[in-house]
Amino acid sequence: MTSVKTSRGTASWYLVTHAEADADQGRFDALGVLRDGSTVELLMLNLEGQDYNYEQGKEPMVQALRSAADRLAG
Repeated sequence: MTSVKTSRGTASWYLVTHAEADADQGRFDALGVLRDGSTVELLMLNLEGQDYNYEQGKEPMVQALRSAADRLAG
């Protein structure tokens, strides 16, 4: 699990990669968890492509968790 700083609550996520040997494409499943008090949000992103080469801290799930936390604040 990778921790994510958000505007409120605590958040973390992890990535599961699926690919067959010698495949040109893979599947990348990211699961995120955001908790603020008694509220728990689960987020899931399914991506398909050749690679998952996002800059650390700028992965799609990181952005999704931060957006979800911002919506809790409003």
